[in-house]
Amino acid sequence: MKSSLSIITITALLATSAMAGDAMNKCVADTSALGANDPEAGCTCFVKSIPEDAVKAYAKITDWESEATAEMKKAAAVCFPELQPD
Repeated sequence: MKSSLSIITITALLATSAMAGDAMNKCVADTSALGANDPEAGCTCFVKSIPEDAVKAYAKITDWESEATAEMKKAAAVCFPELQPD
């Protein structure tokens, strides 16, 4: 029982890591294209600032303005101040 629980835990962690990796890759690509000062640091901040379900959703969005949640936009404002409109 204990080993099957460990396998389930490891599988869940790997799936979470993969989704966070997808979100990081998308974030770095998107913010690099927009001219972020430090996309890696900003994206680390962004991914850590939003809940896991929002990380999963972010990895799949195609249009920031219409699909990003309020919590994503709030995190982006904090993590990427240089990309915010004046």
